Amino acid sequence: QPYGPSKAFGEILVISENARCFREGMRCGVMRYGNVLGSNGSVVQVWQAQLANGLAPTVSDQRMTRFWLTLDDAVAYVLRAISDLRGGEIFLPMLKAAPMLRVLEAVAPGCEPTITGIRPGGEKLHEVLVSEDEVRRARRRNSWVIIPPTDTTDLWDRGLWLGEPVADDFEYRSDTWANAWTVDELRAVLNLSRSPSVAAA
Repeated sequence: QPYGPSKAFGEILVISENARCFREGMRCGVMRYGNVLGSNGSVVQVWQAQLANGLAPTVSDQRMTRFWLTLDDAVAYVLRAISDLRGGEIFLPMLKAAPMLRVLEAVAPGCEPTITGIRPGGEKLHEVLVSEDEVRRARRRNSWVIIPPTDTTDLWDRGLWLGEPVADDFEYRSDTWANAWTVDELRAVLNLSRSPSVAAA
């Protein structure tokens, strides 16, 4: 199955499970974030393998952008979300974005990629981490966006979620997001830095 729809279906299953097990004392929530730099199977590893075999690195589309985070940050975000979990919500850390070609410049400066075209099955030109429907109930708290559940039955914790409602025109898109990685930052993260960079909320 396409990766994106599979993740969306996984979110639905987890949030639905929270409704089933909430009264039994177990709470379930979702962490939604971007691409982990240098993790196993990541595009960085794919490019490095292609370069090692004398091949040009492949990019679907030269306009493509994504959200990126380090492996250390990904672990820290999950642990912090667990400590804040109420049940049924979606946590989104405020990440940095970068075009694919900028990440490639960090991995292989000056290398011209092979453009393969966007793959069928759901690959997108840009990432949208908060949908238009979710904006209506999303809340901003410190370095998080939190999307409370829509269910209003007595199975949920129905108290007001902390944080302030986001603006009606809020967009969490990788092509318009102002907080961006630089090439030097990406090089440092991929080659030198292994320490967590998550700021305390």
